[in-house]
Amino acid sequence: LVDRSNPRQIFRKRTIMSRRALVGSVLLVTLFLFGVFGINEQGGSSPFSTNPSSVTPIVQDSGDADRCFRDLHGVVEDCRCSVDVVERMNSNIFAAITDLLQLDYFKFYKSNFNSSCPFWSDEGECLSKSCAVSVCTDSDIPLGLKMDEEAGRVLDCGMEGGPDLADVLHTISDSQRAALEGLHARDAEHHGFCDVDDDSQHGVFVNLLDNPERFTGYIGSSPGRIWRAIYSENCFKPDNFMGGFLTQRMIRDLCMEKRVFYRIMSGLHACINLHVAASYPSSPGGFPPRPTVWGPNVTMFDIFFDPQRTYGEGPSRLHNMYFTYLLLLRAVVKGAPLWTPTRLHSGADVQDTRAQALIASVIEATSDCGATFDETLMFQDSDELKAEFSMHFKNVSRIMDCVGCEKCRLWGKLQVTGLAAALKILFSEPGLSLLPRLRRNEIVALFVTFGRFSQALSELQHFRHLKQAARRP
Repeated sequence: LVDRSNPRQIFRKRTIMSRRALVGSVLLVTLFLFGVFGINEQGGSSPFSTNPSSVTPIVQDSGDADRCFRDLHGVVEDCRCSVDVVERMNSNIFAAITDLLQLDYFKFYKSNFNSSCPFWSDEGECLSKSCAVSVCTDSDIPLGLKMDEEAGRVLDCGMEGGPDLADVLHTISDSQRAALEGLHARDAEHHGFCDVDDDSQHGVFVNLLDNPERFTGYIGSSPGRIWRAIYSENCFKPDNFMGGFLTQRMIRDLCMEKRVFYRIMSGLHACINLHVAASYPSSPGGFPPRPTVWGPNVTMFDIFFDPQRTYGEGPSRLHNMYFTYLLLLRAVVKGAPLWTPTRLHSGADVQDTRAQALIASVIEATSDCGATFDETLMFQDSDELKAEFSMHFKNVSRIMDCVGCEKCRLWGKLQVTGLAAALKILFSEPGLSLLPRLRRNEIVALFVTFGRFSQALSELQHFRHLKQAARRP
């Protein structure tokens, strides 16, 4: 309600209406220039569960149906799998990872929304109510997760056969416990690739299924600044770099480690943009008002990936998405000794048993490709480069605290944490008998992030079919 005698309220209402009217007109241009953090609701209770083929497309395509996919073939660069093998492998994995992410252990994630941006003053706050995050109450959290949280349990995820730190903590003094946890924190700081904020006193649990990653109205210069900071200030650049966004052509002559960093960032960006195009909102109209319909937008897909609209970069972005998928999958397979019932414990025995079977199914499906990514080729002779790589990746995780949309920040930080957990597994110190320690949040983020990429590959096939169907007479 607006008090019409109050000029401030009238001005505020007109300003809000003007902003809403402006959103539609600038959306296409903004997404093309910068990308956004989010559409990803396709109905149902889960952001991972919808079958893309069940959604009616909002916009049909009238261009060359093969243009975006013509170069999407052959072996994925810096990996051991071809595009065709990846697609066949993902068709066997998608259902299992989708089911896994419905389980209690994987759907509850702890995040700190009070972290301030360390690089610039906060700006571009999202005005839409869809930017807000619904947090859990104490009664929402499963008992098994709550007990671990209240006990302050540190997940010392190692190879089977070694002592469990959680067991050791029952037999030591408080001062010894604090010393052990301090060692853990310093170990994570030294070997980690991001700052994990789950143990902060300001962290709160959220149910990811209640907070799906989707379009929130967070567009404009603020998300553009995020991506510019990632590409221009943190990706490794060639000596002749003149500024602006890096492209695939620019990084071809860099060493493998520097190429990999760029390809991870580009793959993440492509995955987010693909979800934006796959879950585009439209209003069905009529009276009484009906709920918003979310479905694939072929025009938006072309804006992101058509080579004629991306200066030839679109297909490379999709290749980088395949690359990042394979890197995440390699970490899931290499980390198999960590995914034990005692580690993935939610307190719901039936669900925890189901989780073991689903993870085994995912790992078994990789047999067609073997070791999807060979991490031993990296950092062979340079600890300094590894430290620099880690520092740059940590900066990206901190940049996520600059996102002006609460829900976008949640999903951005989660996926960067998932990628960092993958790197932590892949590049643990050689010769150690234990894989690196992982907090529960890192485990959840790894599997959820892999689930986002798995769904993105499934959605990509749906776009291929939509574009081919649009060409038929």
